[in-house]
Amino acid sequence: MYQVIKRDGKVVSFDLSKISAAITKAFEAQNKQYNPDIIDLLALKVTADYESKIKDGKVSVEDIQDSVEAVLVQAGYADVAKAYILYRKQREKIRNMKSTILDYKELVNSYVHLTDWRVKENSTVTYSVGGLILSNSGAITANYWLSEIYDEEVAQAHKNADMHIHDLSMLTGYCAGWSL
Repeated sequence: MYQVIKRDGKVVSFDLSKISAAITKAFEAQNKQYNPDIIDLLALKVTADYESKIKDGKVSVEDIQDSVEAVLVQAGYADVAKAYILYRKQREKIRNMKSTILDYKELVNSYVHLTDWRVKENSTVTYSVGGLILSNSGAITANYWLSEIYDEEVAQAHKNADMHIHDLSMLTGYCAGWSL
């Protein structure tokens, strides 16, 4: 029996009932009548669809979900597939929101204790209560830019310190420089 690689990298045993449950929820989201036998048949077709994607006895949850979408469309349930796609997008948005949530205590403590290098990033702002307020609002703005404006590749490069985007806390291109 093969295993499923979850988004967090954890490997779990394959469970066909999870595919059936997801398809059932998509039908219910469309208020579409269904027969449990049809759901089971669709779930089995999903396993056939992603068969070629199994490597070393493992398949990713994303590959399974892509197959669910494909099988629903192929079987003539495009409206159900659309509900399933929308559900996936909502879940992705929730996952992304969790990754951009700021720890307010850590944010303030790192400013107060001068452990965050960004405290001195802006030479025109002094270490003060006003500076703390600007630092906090800047952290929110920077997270907005990284999650909503820049594409994932650029955002990850910045987060991984592969590159640095200066003045991310500003909403304008107020400070820009190029190496000649």
